[in-house]
Amino acid sequence: LVFFSQQFIWRIDVVGNSNMTTGEILEFLNDYGLYTGCYIPRIDADKIQNRLLIDSDRISWISVNINGNTASVEVREAEGADKEEESRNPAHLTASKSGQIVEVRVMSGNVVVKAGDFVKEGEMLVSGLFESNTSGLRIERAQGSVYAQTSQEFYIKIPFDYEKKVYTGKEYCEKYLNFFDYSVKFSKNSGNKYKLYDKISIVDNYDFFDGEELPLSMTTHRYLEYEYKGAHRNTQEAENLAYFELSEKIGEITEDAILLRKVIVPEIHEDCFALRCVIVCIEDIATTVEFDVQSH
Repeated sequence: LVFFSQQFIWRIDVVGNSNMTTGEILEFLNDYGLYTGCYIPRIDADKIQNRLLIDSDRISWISVNINGNTASVEVREAEGADKEEESRNPAHLTASKSGQIVEVRVMSGNVVVKAGDFVKEGEMLVSGLFESNTSGLRIERAQGSVYAQTSQEFYIKIPFDYEKKVYTGKEYCEKYLNFFDYSVKFSKNSGNKYKLYDKISIVDNYDFFDGEELPLSMTTHRYLEYEYKGAHRNTQEAENLAYFELSEKIGEITEDAILLRKVIVPEIHEDCFALRCVIVCIEDIATTVEFDVQSH
């Protein structure tokens, strides 16, 4: 297999990309006939380079070089290739949630709220419509941020009795020999797969003595059986878990917001430990809602 594979590409190295992933570039190359396992004498590097430059507006320059069994691909991305084109359709800014307006920062649009106003979810904040007696109706895309003080309440409940995942100690393996993109299974199943199991996959690559990677590898799939058994946690364990979940929840909420205050009320019930929490934040509640000019 190793002798036979000398006429084929074993590996493709891609350098120079930052916004595009290596996987995206490899997909392009695959479409044009360059992939792991392709026949080296049939590779036309110039044709691949020219076709990719014509078809992709995200790449401004590319070089493909074949060194032994390795294809070295260097790319240069087009400036601004990672930026999505902004919509220019007319739009309003509306409230994504209820709150009291703290500050309005608008780049365009007709502001219809001010600091101190209370707004409800879905209410208009900045309109994309201007109307005057002199210039008539003007339509534009409202843009900006509207910061408001908001409050959220949530409830975290940790039961004392729960189902715990326990491994039974039973497992079996499947082994596959991989040659380029082809796989051959050479292990025999010891029975049907378990109803509940975790799958662990391990790939072992084979190398020459000098470290050169071969197009041969071994994949091992391990199937570990588990079951759920009844378990019990004490009050302290339930409390620790509840506060851990609370910290994660608050972290998610305040990722794009400023936390002003929080009120936490612990509750111990017969079957669980619970936390009732109210947090107050300042956050940007403006959301863009495009509209049809004809409807206005």
